[in-house]
Amino acid sequence: MKKSPCLALSGVLLFVVFSVACSSNGGDTHAAGGQGGRGGNGVGGSAAGGSAAGGKGGGAGAAGGNAAGGQGGVVGGAGGSVGGAIGAGGTAGSAGGALGSAGKGGGNGGSAGHAGSAGTAGAVGTAGAGGSAVGGAGGSLGAGGAGGAVTTVMWKGVFSGSGQSGTFDLTRTGTSVSGTVRLAGMTPFTLTGTYAVASGAVMATGTASAGLITVMGTATGTVISGTYGGAGGTGQFSGQVSGSGTDVTLYCGTYAGGDTGVWNITRSGSTLTGATNGYLLTGTVGSTTTTVGAVTGNSLTIVSPALPAANPLATGAISSTAAQGAWNDNAGHTGTWSGSVCP
Repeated sequence: MKKSPCLALSGVLLFVVFSVACSSNGGDTHAAGGQGGRGGNGVGGSAAGGSAAGGKGGGAGAAGGNAAGGQGGVVGGAGGSVGGAIGAGGTAGSAGGALGSAGKGGGNGGSAGHAGSAGTAGAVGTAGAGGSAVGGAGGSLGAGGAGGAVTTVMWKGVFSGSGQSGTFDLTRTGTSVSGTVRLAGMTPFTLTGTYAVASGAVMATGTASAGLITVMGTATGTVISGTYGGAGGTGQFSGQVSGSGTDVTLYCGTYAGGDTGVWNITRSGSTLTGATNGYLLTGTVGSTTTTVGAVTGNSLTIVSPALPAANPLATGAISSTAAQGAWNDNAGHTGTWSGSVCP
């Protein structure tokens, strides 16, 4: 059957219209990396990339090819970018930065595209350095300075008063003094008191059977002397340093003549000290041997600071056990004196 030209033309027009309609609906567009449309005769649909948070998604679908609807869009774009940067290290020991957020996966590309892989989470930030180390231990305490040496001095001497005679031992330790007094007819008693380093002043007290006794004097060089009061009387005392190889011999005696009383002396080497009624005595022992009365020994000379120095108060002889001689106060009174080692 012969076709009419009009029919042929109509057929072509219908084909064209149908083709155009098919071309306009050929690709479905996906705004979020959706699947690319199949290519018709027209241009294939553009497939938008993945969301911004996940990095760029699939690329645009390939342009439509031939009538068979050319190849779909290219493989979906790479996954989202790697998560946030590594956290900065904390300062002064503070914690590191937080984990980075994971990147979103890429959307689907064209029909042949695949979703991009999810981005890798950011690593934990490195912790900041710790604070400074604790300060070192303090230095040890400095050694204490050595204490000063305590001075100890011992004296031995005699008491001589109105009707009283006796001996004493006294020890100084630093600024304290203590000792024992033995007065004839009384029980020995203890003295305690003080010593002034600057002046050498000594003050001590003790309780004898007859009552309280107070001793006041001065230590000068190797000699100590002064006065005492109480216990029924008053008088003088005198002594010398004893100990450390130094021996002090005490002689207890009396004097007679123009006056009478107690005559007690001490000897240490060639030095003499002593006390009589109202007077302190000092003297020296010579190298000459002499005999006075019943005593043969070294010659001696005794003076008293309270009497004129024109003539000695006494002369005589002294041995290891006794002493004897004559006295003259240079005021018209004369006499003799004698003594032996004190009990």
